Amino acid sequence: MVQLSYERAEDLYDSIRQRSLKGECLLFVSADVDSLCACRILQTLLKADFVAHKIVPLSSYADLDDADSSLIRGNDQLRCIIFLGCGGMLDLMETLSLQEDVMVYVIDSRRPLHLHNIFGTAQVIVLDDGHIEADLSEVKTAFRGIEFASDTESEEEEVLEDEGSEDDTHGEDNEDVITPDGKRRSGEHERAEKRQKVASGMSAKSKRDRRREFRHVIAEYYVSGTWFGTSVALQCYMIANELARTTNDLLWLAIVGLTSQFIDESIDSEKYTTHLQMLYDEVRRFNIEPNQTSSRSQSSTFLSFPSSTNDESDIPSTSSNNIVIRFEDEYRFMLFRHWSLYDSMFHSDYVVSKLGIWKERGKRSLMNMLAKMGFSLHECQQIYVYMDVELKKILRQKLESVAPQYGLDNIIYRSFVRQHGYKCSISASDAVYGLSALLSAAPEACNRLGVTIKWNPIGNSRVASDDASQVPKWWLKNFYTAFDALDNLPLLQSGLQLCMQLQRAVVRQGIALIDKNSIRTLKSFRFAVINDGPDLPIFVHESMLSKLAMFLLAAYRERGRRNVPFVLAAYRESAQTYLVVGATGTTAIGQVRRNHFGVEFRKTAMKMKADFKNDGFDTAVMEIAKDEFGPFDPKKSLEFYQDVLGMKLITKVDNEKGKFTLYFLGYFDSLPSTEEEKRKLAFSSPGMLELTYNWGSENDPNLRYANGNSDPGRGFGHIAIAVDNIEGACARFEKMGVRFQKKLTDGSMKNIAFILDPDDYWVEFVKCGYAGSNFPEHVFPSVVGRPILRAEERVQTVQLKDIMVGDEAAEVRTSLQMSYPMENGIVVDFENMRHLWNYTFDEKLKIDPRDSKILLTEPPMNPRQKRVETVQIMFEEYGFQGVYIAIQAVLTLYAQGLLTGVVVDSGDGVTHIVPVYEGFAPENLTRRLNIAGRDVTRYLIKLLLLRGYAFNRTADFETVRQIKEKFCYVSYDLELDQKLGTETTVLVENYTLPDGRVIKVGSERFEAPEVMFQPHLVDVESAGVAEMLFNTIQSADVDIRPELYKHIVLSGGSTMYPGLPSRLEKEVKQLYLINVLKGDASRLNNLKIRIEDPPRRKHMVFLGGAVLADIMKDKESWWITKQEWEEKGAQCLNKLGIVNAS
Repeated sequence: MVQLSYERAEDLYDSIRQRSLKGECLLFVSADVDSLCACRILQTLLKADFVAHKIVPLSSYADLDDADSSLIRGNDQLRCIIFLGCGGMLDLMETLSLQEDVMVYVIDSRRPLHLHNIFGTAQVIVLDDGHIEADLSEVKTAFRGIEFASDTESEEEEVLEDEGSEDDTHGEDNEDVITPDGKRRSGEHERAEKRQKVASGMSAKSKRDRRREFRHVIAEYYVSGTWFGTSVALQCYMIANELARTTNDLLWLAIVGLTSQFIDESIDSEKYTTHLQMLYDEVRRFNIEPNQTSSRSQSSTFLSFPSSTNDESDIPSTSSNNIVIRFEDEYRFMLFRHWSLYDSMFHSDYVVSKLGIWKERGKRSLMNMLAKMGFSLHECQQIYVYMDVELKKILRQKLESVAPQYGLDNIIYRSFVRQHGYKCSISASDAVYGLSALLSAAPEACNRLGVTIKWNPIGNSRVASDDASQVPKWWLKNFYTAFDALDNLPLLQSGLQLCMQLQRAVVRQGIALIDKNSIRTLKSFRFAVINDGPDLPIFVHESMLSKLAMFLLAAYRERGRRNVPFVLAAYRESAQTYLVVGATGTTAIGQVRRNHFGVEFRKTAMKMKADFKNDGFDTAVMEIAKDEFGPFDPKKSLEFYQDVLGMKLITKVDNEKGKFTLYFLGYFDSLPSTEEEKRKLAFSSPGMLELTYNWGSENDPNLRYANGNSDPGRGFGHIAIAVDNIEGACARFEKMGVRFQKKLTDGSMKNIAFILDPDDYWVEFVKCGYAGSNFPEHVFPSVVGRPILRAEERVQTVQLKDIMVGDEAAEVRTSLQMSYPMENGIVVDFENMRHLWNYTFDEKLKIDPRDSKILLTEPPMNPRQKRVETVQIMFEEYGFQGVYIAIQAVLTLYAQGLLTGVVVDSGDGVTHIVPVYEGFAPENLTRRLNIAGRDVTRYLIKLLLLRGYAFNRTADFETVRQIKEKFCYVSYDLELDQKLGTETTVLVENYTLPDGRVIKVGSERFEAPEVMFQPHLVDVESAGVAEMLFNTIQSADVDIRPELYKHIVLSGGSTMYPGLPSRLEKEVKQLYLINVLKGDASRLNNLKIRIEDPPRRKHMVFLGGAVLADIMKDKESWWITKQEWEEKGAQCLNKLGIVNAS
């Protein structure tokens, strides 16, 4: 039982050298960056001593089994085996066919170590990084207490304990729980003595209790999860250091190995910083300028590290062929020295997750941040080498001042850079990314990504198997190529190019999983499966799948979601299996948690008797047979259609002859009591859903179910369900973690959504709406059109009429003279308004007014004579039985479930700021701004004219309105957007006109809605909407102002511009700070302001009206009846309680 500390590293190496000179020496190397660097360090030492050795790359325990049978078993010449980055977690004496004169040396960072390697045999030597000495004293006592127990004790325990009450001394057949077989090691005389000492003077019960406690201690050690110790490369460098044979090249390898652990989140920031200090001292020792004093190079502390990448004092002089290492802070966006700054940031896990790049808002945040730094997008999209030198000099300064404003607080960490003369600089992280890409990308993936790599043809002397006829695995070629890249700069640079493409794929796939809601949140972890897609071949390698899992963990951590682990699976079609990885999340960057998935995976798989393989060095990675991810699970599908879609299972029919089961589901309030009646209902009702389960299909590895729009059966077959509140339904689905194929906001069709059932079948949701409706039955523009040329009878397939109204007019607007019967929310042309009402009642609603009541809405301060004339028309011309008129702002609050608040109602013609208290809207506080959607459209026409696009006809107005609704937004930072608009083309969008012409819309997108905040742009002398809102609230009684600030509700189509709520809140706070707090920003936190922007605010007035009408429909006293009109005339309007306006 041997473990050696670094102080005895010289003894360890001397033992390796002496044994290797007498026979063969094998280096078993894990296929990861850290082990690769360690291998090169150790190889350098062995070569210098003329020690022959063979490098054997390993990617799994299966490879170790192959190597055991071909290189170890029966090999009389073998004297020494060295494990680098693997072997520590496995009982090597049990696994390998070792002869007595073979010594095994383990240098591994994976934890937990197998206790038999440390304490159970003298034939295995483990290099201790401090973990064994500091942390395993109790475990060591427990192990020896069980291992050295006498045979008599064991027999007594078997007699006294109940059968089956305790596990075997060495646990289950699992390398993570004690040992695989529980065999004792014999032949060591000292053990016999220890057995006697342990057994003497104790009762049988005490011995049992002690052994039970020992087993518990050992079990706790093994099931405590996996973690990482000191970098293997750093341990090998320490060996070289003890031998006084360190060089700058070996130092760089140690730096790269340590950095790989940090980037892969194998170690936390604290451990990284501790090791960094030691490496910094080494860098100063090997890379010192001639004029530097020895005291400066030797006496350094972490606090004396240079703090700026532009500090030249610590940068050694460089010549064209000089290779030096220098300390330099590194950014958390990858490969920026070799990529463009924009691409580097856009594709870095840290920036993507912090800004939420998968959303348009996140992309804009990135561009805004760069603009705020003073970096044009054109410069940022150039390769960093060709970027303006002055910008590169101020990059760190700008990042430190601007990045924290966007949540990028830890954008810099400490690292090293290697300068290759005048050729280029390679940072430690660059080297890790390049080597990792070369190790993990299969040739098929490289071809798919369009990257050419000069792969190393595996030489006969370096193949693990002596059978040259065997076709080498692709990862072997990758291993030797990456091994060569350690000192081959062009090859490493090709790895950097490959890494860029791989990272694009990671971000692309991660964003797709998040955006389509393909990630399921379960009780204790999140889960996602990649079944297909162009990038699937990239993610069938465990390192790439792990990178994707870590990206998703970071994304969910920054979204403020529950910090639970992540399980990610990718389908390996060639093997008909799923590769599954488990990753643990942390609450902050730089933290690391132990990974328990190795133990949990095995427990679950064995409990389910699943067909799985878990022979990788990373225990949190396993391969599961495709059958375990069966294409159709009746239970899952039934739960989905019942719990998610709200259907009821009517009946199921088992067909013994056909070997299938049919499930019938539908929407019913109640079901018959007998099975016969249920079957009759299932076969006679319209709109039934039938699911078919073919018995045994889960055992067919080649089976694929059509999902509606992919092979097999490519087409567009799917289920469609109509709902009255599609927005609410989609919000519920998102909350439940349902996967989306198309969200409401995707594409041009904004009124439909597609979700996926457990078998990836598409389910479409569409809108279906009088009093009590949750959505307007019909929405159309308030326009009336008359043909420009009376001779025209038809435009394409549309028959022209003398009068065309609403959407039928909008469809052929280019051939019509358009009229707008409402201005600023008030009827100005009752003749054309009658055409609109006729169209509404006859064509759309198809109602008989003589049997109906009608609830009308009006803006505040509507002139009384307009109200009177409207009611007169409703009673005398249409014959309605009852009329009610409500203020639009009050209805908006009803829809929000409020009675007090302030409504910002902006429609097509007018904007009103209406404070409402306990359901009453005081006229003296109501403000009116004659700027709204129509004015924004007119200003957009003017702006487009300046760009060279003339929209002169009345029909063009509708075209520009559609451009406005599609592209316009409110700028949060006007100065930044103006800079983006003038210096870049990122804001430019193309729009195809009805005649097929394509126009470009750029800065006009935010300039047009700006008239709502700056009315003087359209020659209106008035306060903007933000200032008017502030003045309105401040004019209210001081006691109700806090309630008004807390309930600012947006309503109307012209509040739908993206960015309007945040801009409104920003300006109101600024006005409050200046006018109320007199510039005292410390008191601004006391202002509780909330702007409510309901997703359906475009129809908030309708929703509130529908609620009110549903309440009123049976309350005759609330309505103005036809009889009251005939008896009292206009006086009956006083019943409404609306304050008259002049």
